[in-house]
Amino acid sequence: VNGSQSYFITNGLVTVNSIVVATINSADSAALSVQAIPTAGLLQLKANAAANADCDISFQILTP
Repeated sequence: VNGSQSYFITNGLVTVNSIVVATINSADSAALSVQAIPTAGLLQLKANAAANADCDISFQILTP
C-alpha cells in the first residue's frame, strides 16, 4: 500500500462475521496503524493515514 489510505481485497470466504487480524510489517512515518473491515465477499484494510512509502500489511482471516 503506497500513497493510499484504503486497500480492498475481494475474497468469497470473507463474511460480516469474519474476524480479521491485520498488522503493518514495515516502517512508515505516516501509516502507523491499520484497521480491517470485513463485509460480505470483501475486506477493506484502512490505514490511519496514506503511506509515504511501500507499506507491507499482513492479515489473517478467521471465519466462525
